[in-house]
Amino acid sequence: LSRCPRHSYVAFYLWLRAQGIDALVHVGAHGTLEWLPGKAVALSDACWPEALTRDWPVLYPFIVNDPGEAAQAKRRLGAVTIGHVPPALVQAETGAGLGRLEALLDEYANADGLDPARRDRLRASIAEEADSVGLGETLGLAGAEDPLARIDAFVCDVKGSQFGEGLHVFGRGEQGAAERAGLLAGLAGERVPAGPSGSPYRGRADVLPTGRNLYAIDPRAVPSRAAQGQGVKLAEELLRRHMQEEGDYLRTL
Repeated sequence: LSRCPRHSYVAFYLWLRAQGIDALVHVGAHGTLEWLPGKAVALSDACWPEALTRDWPVLYPFIVNDPGEAAQAKRRLGAVTIGHVPPALVQAETGAGLGRLEALLDEYANADGLDPARRDRLRASIAEEADSVGLGETLGLAGAEDPLARIDAFVCDVKGSQFGEGLHVFGRGEQGAAERAGLLAGLAGERVPAGPSGSPYRGRADVLPTGRNLYAIDPRAVPSRAAQGQGVKLAEELLRRHMQEEGDYLRTL
């Protein structure tokens, strides 16, 4: 306990204990409680996370695509991490400036090979429009071998990108019922079913429904087929080299 959190931080948890709370619902991925000074695992009374939570059950709504930091909450708080979905992804909009640039690029593609004079005029217009929206400096167009290709690639990247819209509200949306059920089951002292972690927006449909107790690694999926195949090749090569150099198989490994 040589390194102390500030007094107001400790006082809050002491106040909770004075209120006689039955469980602690820790909201936010991630908080600070699981990162306080002390041992990494198997905490003792001299470790701040253990000193502040003691025997409280800790339920921790946690974003489902962050298993690394969820594992920290499990190791140092003994938390039941209730997975919730990330914020919804929406398609990026090009905006007015990039919209005009996109229209010019489309015109250029139509004119290329059909109307060389119009194509050259459009090339100049595209360069002017790119400069007007600040892409000349951003993309380093002045010394580029093919500035048009850079501009086109940038606009395509923007159009194809997605971003999180706002924040997820726990217990709402398509997975809301499952998330509420998981939290209420934990508060009732019932078992919260385990579930995998990962991003549902990157092909991990198995993380749905959320509201389950996250785990970082599924031992049934390790090693992958590719990793197992590579391991077989390495083992065979080791045996081959030993036989070649020593004239006998390995006795122990």
